[in-house]
This record gives sequence, C-alpha cells and structure tokens, in this order.
Amino acid sequence: MYEIETEDFYTDIANDVDKWFDTSDYPNDHLSGIRTGINKKVIGKFKDEACGKQIEEFVGLRAKLYSYKMTGEDHKKCKGIKKI
Repeated sequence: MYEIETEDFYTDIANDVDKWFDTSDYPNDHLSGIRTGINKKVIGKFKDEACGKQIEEFVGLRAKLYSYKMTGEDHKKCKGIKKI
C-alpha cells in the first residue's frame, strides 16, 4: 500500500503505464484516459486493486492480511483462510 500525494496521479504515470502497471481490471471507459487492459497477471507490475476508485480507510496487519473500505464497499484479504 502506498499513499501518493499529487495533483493528478494518472497524468503522472501516463507515460509509464506499459512498463510498470497492470491495468487489466480498469474499465475501458476509465476517466483517466490511460491505456487499460494491459499487463494482466504479469509478475512485478503495480496493480491498483481499487480499479481507479479512491480508498477511504485501510487497515494492514501484515503481508496479505488487510482490509480496505471504499464508498459503500468493504474488501478483506486474508491469504490462507477459506471464504464462507
């Protein structure tokens, strides 16, 4: 998890999307105008799990054990625990 403070994150990364980012889960009509649908499941690429939405709250206890909240949605990740 990174906290990035900038005027427009997508403008800053626009030239490096092909090289560093996995945008495979972004919608094709994403407002940023960056290229979407590239680098799916490529090891070593940065991935935005929120798909361009803003995360409001984050709790991270350790690697692969965290939870975050977006507008009206809760997401919990806990590797090794089965979902019920």
